[in-house]
Amino acid sequence: MSRVSQLRLGQAARVLSGYAFKSETFASQGVPVIKIGNIGDGNVLLGPDDTEYVPLAAADVIDQKYSVKRGNILMSLTGSHMTHPRSVVGRVAQYQESFTSVLNQRAGKVTVTDARKLNNDYLYYLLSAPASKQAVALMAHGAANQANVSPRDVEKIKFNVLRIEEQQKVGWILNAYGRLIRNNRHRVSLLEKLAEQLYREWFVRFRFPGHQNVEKIHGVPADWSVGPLGSYARSIVQKYVADSDSALPLVDLEKMAARTLAITELGHADELSTSRIVFAPGDILFSTIRPYLYKVNMAPFHGITNTSVLVLRASRDVLRPFLTVTLFIKDTIAWADQYSSGTKMPVISWNVFRKMPIRLPKDDLLERFNTFVSPMLDQIKTLSLGIIELTEARDRLLPRLISGKLSVENLDIHIPPSMAEELKA
Repeated sequence: MSRVSQLRLGQAARVLSGYAFKSETFASQGVPVIKIGNIGDGNVLLGPDDTEYVPLAAADVIDQKYSVKRGNILMSLTGSHMTHPRSVVGRVAQYQESFTSVLNQRAGKVTVTDARKLNNDYLYYLLSAPASKQAVALMAHGAANQANVSPRDVEKIKFNVLRIEEQQKVGWILNAYGRLIRNNRHRVSLLEKLAEQLYREWFVRFRFPGHQNVEKIHGVPADWSVGPLGSYARSIVQKYVADSDSALPLVDLEKMAARTLAITELGHADELSTSRIVFAPGDILFSTIRPYLYKVNMAPFHGITNTSVLVLRASRDVLRPFLTVTLFIKDTIAWADQYSSGTKMPVISWNVFRKMPIRLPKDDLLERFNTFVSPMLDQIKTLSLGIIELTEARDRLLPRLISGKLSVENLDIHIPPSMAEELKA
């Protein structure tokens, strides 16, 4: 076992809360602003639906300490208590983008001030460990959904740390896993965009193969049909049975990935209850509660999910790729949002959602669409499983590596600076 020493975070790092931008400063384009909502549990969310901006001129006048660059460690200083893991205070992520962003108030940045004591990448994984996140969350004060922790309090946390040479090795090893996970996520995103672009070209703009020779009424092919979603898919309500289904993986409502078809995280056995339903490979999981942004995931395996998630199954195999992409695009989310009920936590029921109108082309066009999109969806499933496996392997190694229980002291790692930068890319 490696030698460790105790270090208070503030002795080698500083925690900074972001700049208090005025609401009128925000714009539709410019420099991205990282708010607490952009800091996920392990990743920074900067998609088109997640991000606000400030003009370049506004970003230039604030202190450079509020800039966020690749490798910076970010922490949510406001959030919920530990009962809501997805929004819990103290979430940690490492910024990986090539462009610079700026930090908003209550979004924190953790910066190493003494590189002789702390390695930046090692510190990121140290703060990502469950024990560290619990320590931050326990310091928070305030309401259940508005808990706050101060930068000074975070700096008071004490850690057992390895010697700096070993910290560097641990950072390189864990970064290798992180790079593979990011690559898989990137490939998933590209495949999703390709599938959506093809869908919009064929079924929204009606520029499908042979469209010039098809009769149209009000711009829509005359031989297409329109019917409710419930005519083409059904909601599966196979209840979880403890004895026979307990070995199935759990995709909890909170662990469903947002704005991606890929399932990238699993729940734990102790989270199982009888209020679960079973899904099969190829089923579409659609969360029904607005705070979870109507996440739409595609199941790559047999598993269990919440009863607050619709498990949708195409009535015919030829419909599966078409319906998967249909339910994934923003138009569907907007329709569900419009017809959901409730003010504090809007919900859409299957009895309402099943009425959503679907414009359906003929089977021959669906089959041509499937020849292009089915391989993309199959690859997304494969990449989903890869992300889960890599994440679980990294998370098993993380506590043993950062604590020194799995020693890297005698591990002969000599990574040149160029490769070290590549591992972060």
